[in-house]
Amino acid sequence: MGVIKGPLAALKAEFPSAGYLVFGWGARDYYMARNPGIGDILRAVASGPAVMLVIPLKIAPEAFFGISNAVVIHVSPGGIERLSQLLWNYLATDEEGVPRRIGAGLYPESVFYASIGTYNLSHTCNTWTAEGAAGYRPVSATGVVFAAQVLDQLPPLLEEAGEHSERTSNSLPGGT
Repeated sequence: MGVIKGPLAALKAEFPSAGYLVFGWGARDYYMARNPGIGDILRAVASGPAVMLVIPLKIAPEAFFGISNAVVIHVSPGGIERLSQLLWNYLATDEEGVPRRIGAGLYPESVFYASIGTYNLSHTCNTWTAEGAAGYRPVSATGVVFAAQVLDQLPPLLEEAGEHSERTSNSLPGGT
């Protein structure tokens, strides 16, 4: 977790044993509900407060969630800094500038934090995710509402990462 820079690095102290932090964002009532029902779903359709979930992991996200539920995108140091700032900007903080914990998360040791963002049908968790990846062409948050609209934009990034890996591996001694 040493990659996190800027103000978001304050979370390192919150999760000292984590090797990775996974971030999620969504409608507060729905996301924090232990067993969301139709009422929670209908409230999520209306504009309302958002919440950020932080999940600390000791193993890689693709190992924890399963390879079919994770996408690995290689990011430059500048990209990590931009993403860290974006995430920090969504966290609501107290008077001392510390993110406000508002509840236990859905996973072991995970935490819900208050968010300054507003969840609505034109700014969903998927829009938020696309905003995080928007610095990488061709990803755009414009018009994104559903997960497939984010995932459909990723193949060029994944191909580029694969080409980079091949170039890197071919340049190593012994061709490994």
